[in-house]
Formats: sequence, C-alpha cells, structure tokens
Amino acid sequence: MKIPDSHHINPDSYYLFTDTWKEEWEKGVQVPANPDSVPTPSLRIISEKVKEILFVRPRKYIRCSSPESAEPGYINTLELAASTCRYDLDDMDIFWLQELNEDLGEMGYGPIDETLMEKTIEVLERHCHENMNHAIETVEGLGIEYDEDVICDVCRSPDSEEGNDMVFCDKCNVCVHQVSANGEHPLIQDQY
Repeated sequence: MKIPDSHHINPDSYYLFTDTWKEEWEKGVQVPANPDSVPTPSLRIISEKVKEILFVRPRKYIRCSSPESAEPGYINTLELAASTCRYDLDDMDIFWLQELNEDLGEMGYGPIDETLMEKTIEVLERHCHENMNHAIETVEGLGIEYDEDVICDVCRSPDSEEGNDMVFCDKCNVCVHQVSANGEHPLIQDQY
C-alpha cells in the first residue's frame, strides 16, 4: 500500500521492505546502453517443399516372416491390424444371421458363422466407402440438380425461364418448376 510521505504512521504498525527499483527509472524513456549490440533482422528465402509423396511402399510388401515377433513380448501391429476384423455384430445382426442360417438349412446349405459374417460386412463397408469417395471425386457424385437433361415432373417440360427455375426436393429428388401451376404463387423455399 502506498501512502504519501506527509502521512505519519507509528513505526510499530508497519514492516520496512526495501525495493531495488530506482525512482529515476520512472522518468523519461529507457534507451539501450549499447545500440550497436542490438541484432539486425535478417531473412532468407527457403525453397518450398514438394508436397506430393514420391513413393509409398504398398502394404502387401510389408510382411512379418514369422507369426512371432523378433523380440519376445512385442506384437507386430501391422499384422495384428490386418488380421483384426473391425466390425462387431450387434444383437440385430445375430438375430438376422440366425434367421439366415435357418433358411440356408432348409435349402440344404451349411450355416454361416459369425466371424465370416463380420468379415463380409467389413469388406462390404470398405467397398462402399471407396465407391462413395470415388463418386464424390468424380461427376458420378453430382446430384440430379446438376443434370442438364432433367425435366419437370409435373408438366414434363425441360425448359425453365428466369424466375421460374427448376427446384428439387431434398428428400425425394422430385423436380418441379418454381412457380406453381397457375403461375401466381411461388413454392415455399423451405420445402424445396
């Protein structure tokens, strides 16, 4: 707590602390003692790194020569990851598999075990994921609204004018003109 010098207090009611701060430091601007020692900024142009990957070793070439790892107590994670099925059947899948096995038994075929079912679903999911990514990256992924040959599902006309554009339903992909049949009321924007 700072108090003015003119204020008198009893010496028994305070402790004396010494501060190494000098009062002349509070006045004016501090100037460096040796301006020649201040470092000057410098820059250099760094060549841009190539962002493309030049070579990636395919996973089929990365193999473990024995089922046991070279060091005891360690697990080859690449082999473990490749052999692990990432899909786990839930109760609905197990019920469906039991129904399928009953139907297969009636037709004279052998049952399908849970491991084969899990691996099959995992392969199907992987193929679906690859197909979706391929569709997104190419023209196949574009929706019906990008089709230039689309026609109105009401009047079957492929023509649209300014202010009477084709609109598409997000749920069912139905294509209609924006203006209703009598030409007076445009469709509500939230519905299409």
